[in-house]
Amino acid sequence: MAAETGLSEERAIRGRWASSVDDLVSYRYLGCQSEATDTDHAVGRMQLRSDMRWSGGLLGSPLAIAMLDTAGINIDGIRFGALTHVAIRIHESAADVSRIRVDGEVARLAKRAMFTECQMVDFDDPSRVIANGSADWISLGDVAPGFEYLDPGPGILDEPPMPPLSEAYFAETFEEGGYVIRELRSEVGAELLHHGPAMVALEWQAKDSAEQTAPGEVLSLRTFDVRFLRGGTRPSFATRSRGTGRAGNIVWIQAELVDDKGLGDVISRIEITYQVTT
Repeated sequence: MAAETGLSEERAIRGRWASSVDDLVSYRYLGCQSEATDTDHAVGRMQLRSDMRWSGGLLGSPLAIAMLDTAGINIDGIRFGALTHVAIRIHESAADVSRIRVDGEVARLAKRAMFTECQMVDFDDPSRVIANGSADWISLGDVAPGFEYLDPGPGILDEPPMPPLSEAYFAETFEEGGYVIRELRSEVGAELLHHGPAMVALEWQAKDSAEQTAPGEVLSLRTFDVRFLRGGTRPSFATRSRGTGRAGNIVWIQAELVDDKGLGDVISRIEITYQVTT
C-alpha cells in the first residue's frame, strides 16, 4: 500500500510539473536547450545575451540554470531530485563569446543522492573553457515511467536595452531593502519556489552589496555558490545580506532568501566572489 501511495504521489508531482512547465520562466526565458548523448552525459547550449552580463563579466544565475537544465536531461527521467547545492567557477568574462556549450555528466547516482558536473565552453571554440560547475541533489524516489524532456525553446531575442533578469524572474525591490518574490505562481513555481527565481533574486542582492563594497569599480564574477536548505512554500520570499568583505582585489558577498515575508525560515543561501578589474 505504501509503494502504491508513493507512486501516486510521484505521478501527481509529475503532473504538476507538466501542467506548469510552459509557464515556468527559469529555462524558457534563457533558452537553455539540452540533449542526452547517453544515460550519464548530456550536451546543452545557450546564447549569452546582453542581459546575462553585468559589470566586467558574466552573471552566475544564467550559467547555473543552464547547467541544471543539462543535468535534468539525465536525472529527471530516473529520480525525483531536490536540489541542495550549486557551485560555478567562472574562469573568464567571455566578452566575445556569443554562445556556450554545456557538457554535463552524472558523476554519481547513489541511493539517496545524485551528483552532477559540467564544463562550459565557447560553442564555436570548445577548447576555450569558460566555467566549470557542479550540482548536488537529494533523491526523492524513482520517476514513474513515461517521462519526456520538454525543450523550453530558444529563449527571447536579444534586443537591448533588455530588462534585468530580476524583473523577468519576478524579483521586485523590497521596501525594507533587498528583493522579494511576492507569490507562488506558475512562472516561478505554483506550489514550490523553483530554484531559478531563487538564484536570480539572491544574485541581485549580491550585486547590490558588491556595488556598495566596491563603488565605481569593475567587477568580474569568479565563484557562484548556492545552498538550498528547505523548500519554499510560504510566500513572500525576501532576500537579505549576511555579510560582505574585501581582500585586495577580491570582493566576497553572502546573502540569503527567507520565506514568510522575510520573517520565517531561511530557504537558500548564496556566497559569491568578484574580482575587481581595471
